Amino acid sequence: MAGPTSSALENADLLALLDTAGQLNSMETLEEVLTNILRLAGSLSKSSAGSVILHDPERNDLYFAAATGPASDKLPGIRIPLGKGKAGEVFSTGVPIVENNLHDFYGAVDQKTDFTSKSMICVPLVQSDRIVGVMQILNKADGSEAYDDRDLELLMRFGSQATVAIRNATLFEQMLASSGLYASKHVRQDLIQHMTRAGRSAIKDRFTVVFIDMRGFSQLCNMISSPEKIQSVLSDYVLMLAAVVVRNNGIVNKVMGDGLMAIFRGPDAADRAIRSALDAIDGFERLRTSWKGITRFNLDFLDIGVGVTTDDDTILGTVGDDRFRDFTVIGAGVNLAAALVKTARDGNRIVCDHATYTALQDRAMASAEGPVQFRIDKKGPMQGISYDIYYLKRFEAPVEAPSKAESYDIFFSYRREGGSDVARSVQQALKSEYNIFLDVDRMPSGHFDASLLEMIETSPNFVVFLSPGSLDRCNTPGDWLRREISHAIATKRNIVPVVLPGFSFPDPQGLAEEMSDVARHDAVEYSHRYFYAMLDKLREHLKH
Repeated sequence: MAGPTSSALENADLLALLDTAGQLNSMETLEEVLTNILRLAGSLSKSSAGSVILHDPERNDLYFAAATGPASDKLPGIRIPLGKGKAGEVFSTGVPIVENNLHDFYGAVDQKTDFTSKSMICVPLVQSDRIVGVMQILNKADGSEAYDDRDLELLMRFGSQATVAIRNATLFEQMLASSGLYASKHVRQDLIQHMTRAGRSAIKDRFTVVFIDMRGFSQLCNMISSPEKIQSVLSDYVLMLAAVVVRNNGIVNKVMGDGLMAIFRGPDAADRAIRSALDAIDGFERLRTSWKGITRFNLDFLDIGVGVTTDDDTILGTVGDDRFRDFTVIGAGVNLAAALVKTARDGNRIVCDHATYTALQDRAMASAEGPVQFRIDKKGPMQGISYDIYYLKRFEAPVEAPSKAESYDIFFSYRREGGSDVARSVQQALKSEYNIFLDVDRMPSGHFDASLLEMIETSPNFVVFLSPGSLDRCNTPGDWLRREISHAIATKRNIVPVVLPGFSFPDPQGLAEEMSDVARHDAVEYSHRYFYAMLDKLREHLKH
């Protein structure tokens, strides 16, 4: 249904639109603004529910940013795949929909919320020439009345206001991130209220400070002449570091070339800081593997070092004025962390001070060597002072061969060439949540063929990593990847393909009949840049 050519709105509608426009500047969060817009749109159109659904570029799907109605509390965790239902259609085409007899709604939403969608208006939210999401209202007069041109125009105009609110919120997020407060909203909320007031502000608190620095980046720049490739490498690296900090409820404060400074606060700040350091090392291993394709040189010389300190007298404050301001941390702990990161090398990738080590509540996550005396001899305010420091690394429990009776949550299948490194990276990230069979190295004693197929049968989930060309040899009857996939299909495992960049499914008719169904399963696209978003998507496909 096309949009109306002349206004069908009434005076009350126009006054409500003006009132909402005025509220855009008075509410603190995007969710508050969007929810208020939905309430007004729902009230004026007599709709039972409404939602704003935005595109997540990291996961490349849609999510509920705000909602009203009886099922609003159940919607935030639900994701909508692109192209699914009316919301996916409007997002893909940019054409609004008025539907008074729903028959092609994305049923998973109704099933998960116990809400029946009977009628709907759905409009695109457009910023410049880019669609960022959709806005919809549902069930006029509980589904007993039909939506009309007036309802459509009303929602389109409310959608324009929602788009303005989203744009303003995005710009505010970018401003905070570039000024030194890149973090989850709940982590920085009180800091925003304190730091964005007029004039300069500062607070003194107990902070754990983390410095991360790449080893060998200058050498890499000399080896790779392409500025675009260097920019891509650095972007991958910084995004990975920022993701692990934010994921562990820290604040990214500074990015300095190939270095990053982050701060953590709260009673478990030391634990979250060390966990970020461990995750950063794992993430760097994944990135270094992915960078092998950009140069003919060996990249084993690349590494990272991490320095971590905790201090009760750290100051977080603003510098500059109301036209330009930056959030920064100052204190002896900051200087010490900067000194420690320089010593984090030669296999000792994580170095922390005594205050951080003693503050750790979860000692089991890392093994420690120390204390070792560290002395600063260079000129400066810290010259001649000695510190007790510790070298940390992730604690690895010894891997024992499983017994035949052991069962698994997931069986990982892959070609050794192309898929091995990715499979091991994902296994490393998920091993605390799932018991994963990864490799024939963990095979129990007994006949190899029967034991391997038995491992598949013990696992409700079968994840197959598909790299370019990985299915080419599957037409050979004895090929092991073919046997694993075929057995998973025959035993009705929950099959989740993880497709690596460059892979595309062949025509199912070109595959062996017993394994052709693998191409019909929903796939998860592997991304090293958005690794944690990819993991979240994979988790959604797994059965517990």
